[in-house]
Amino acid sequence: MYGPLVLAGRFDPVSKDLSFVGYGPKRGEQSTVPDILADSSHPLSWVEPDPKHPLAFHTVGQPQSISMIPLNQVIHERYAVYWKVRTS
Repeated sequence: MYGPLVLAGRFDPVSKDLSFVGYGPKRGEQSTVPDILADSSHPLSWVEPDPKHPLAFHTVGQPQSISMIPLNQVIHERYAVYWKVRTS
């Protein structure tokens, strides 16, 4: 969250036919969301604002870089709004 905005982590784009066919995950096409390695009580240690784009953020010091934008701006992409946070 950033104020009242729900932030979504952006992942792979999906084709239009996969975006609007049925509900739920499709067999054989599931992706895993990477865990965040950080102290959950200090979010500024693993996420920072993108200086070039308002309301955009990205992870810092993670095995996989994740960009985050407001959920209502995600179109035709896989995304996540919840992550497991591990300390090690």
